[in-house]
Amino acid sequence: MQQHRNFIRPYARLFVRSGNYLGNLRIYFTINDEGSCLNDRLLKEIMLHCAKSVLELSFIKNIESDFVSLAPGSCSQEINSVGSKNGTFTSPNYPDPYPSNVYCAYKFVGKAKERVQISFTDFDLHLPHEPPRDCEAVDAVMIFITIGNRRERLDNFCGNKLPAQLMSNGPTMEVEFRSFHSSPEVKGFRAIYRFVTDFGISTVAQDPSQECRFLFRSEERGNGTFSSPNYPGFYPRDTECHYTFRGRDKERVHITFAYFDVDGIPPCLMETASDYVEFSNYKTVDRKLARHCGNQKPKLIESDADFFRVIFKSNDKFDATGFEAFYQFRTQIGTYKFLIKIMMPLELLN
Repeated sequence: MQQHRNFIRPYARLFVRSGNYLGNLRIYFTINDEGSCLNDRLLKEIMLHCAKSVLELSFIKNIESDFVSLAPGSCSQEINSVGSKNGTFTSPNYPDPYPSNVYCAYKFVGKAKERVQISFTDFDLHLPHEPPRDCEAVDAVMIFITIGNRRERLDNFCGNKLPAQLMSNGPTMEVEFRSFHSSPEVKGFRAIYRFVTDFGISTVAQDPSQECRFLFRSEERGNGTFSSPNYPGFYPRDTECHYTFRGRDKERVHITFAYFDVDGIPPCLMETASDYVEFSNYKTVDRKLARHCGNQKPKLIESDADFFRVIFKSNDKFDATGFEAFYQFRTQIGTYKFLIKIMMPLELLN
């Protein structure tokens, strides 16, 4: 603790060795409404927000190390796919109870075409007796992604319900953990991270020249399943995927949906900010086939010829768990007309 000549009360000081880089440090503390912050003349590099209990510090120096440990047991870290394509991260002290008044930030940084996939295997955070709204002001895990130049909160998780599997819309994702309380009954969380390029769709060949393009050939496999990215978890925002089916001559593609949950309001237009699934018998838009969104499964889909395409498109607004479908290539059988002659006894005609 240090006392400044312009500030009569002691305050914390942070020392960082020259040559290191430290960014976006947030220190949570308790504020008494005494107007004391108005009298503290801190350096220009330090921004003190007295309206909320966060102190943000920013230093710019030469980079010598990937991560600077600010204190023993610090839980904030940056995980780069260059060092590891997969691994685990946990709350402090896991599986023992985490301490109170803790803030942790886990930043995942992948290569340009990689997506970050997070799967929680254990989740047990302290909850007050009154259920919180949107996990505000309670122990929680918060997920952030970047859309354009905006940092967007993907979701908050609290309590002991295991979150759905998550995937970023780009090569980065941030996970923040905050605790206000501690309890001997809670364990915190454990999660697995992966840097993937197949969007979590590993059962089919991916077009290497495109990010989310998958090709199904009947000569390789006559039937199978396909799904939205990251299924059965939440599909990533701001993502477009193409599923192309190529059959042999006289074959048709039959598609049956086993599960369907795509955020939107039919007829799934841009004006309603709807995600959607659409179908096409051509390499361009097929206007005679309607888009599908919501949670009502489309009826059996059949192609007009041996080529068919399914397009999934999500915007940057909301999430859902997507879809899973079964496909099959079937040989088209010609249409035949039969003349049926009905023979009746003569006595029935009289």
